[in-house]
Amino acid sequence: MKEKIPRCIAVLGLILNILIWPGLGTIVCKKYMRGTIQMVLFIIATWLMMKPIIEYLFLNVMNFGALFFIGMLAVLGVWIWSIIDGALILKKAK
Repeated sequence: MKEKIPRCIAVLGLILNILIWPGLGTIVCKKYMRGTIQMVLFIIATWLMMKPIIEYLFLNVMNFGALFFIGMLAVLGVWIWSIIDGALILKKAK
């Protein structure tokens, strides 16, 4: 039988997912696989979004193509997913 998460830990997890790092709060709530996937996807999405900006700043290459927008949408999607996940964990907490 799965052990229920205490409500205070679930609240902390939701706050961490919203304010600090998507997936961190999910890991704190003992959902290790989902939290790790959220964190890795967030890192990849952030890299996709930042790559054109870094190229512009350091190489003076203006290439704000699809990578920037795909990364931006992916960052937003992962963040929303982690917030929803944290809210569902909070709803199931004792």
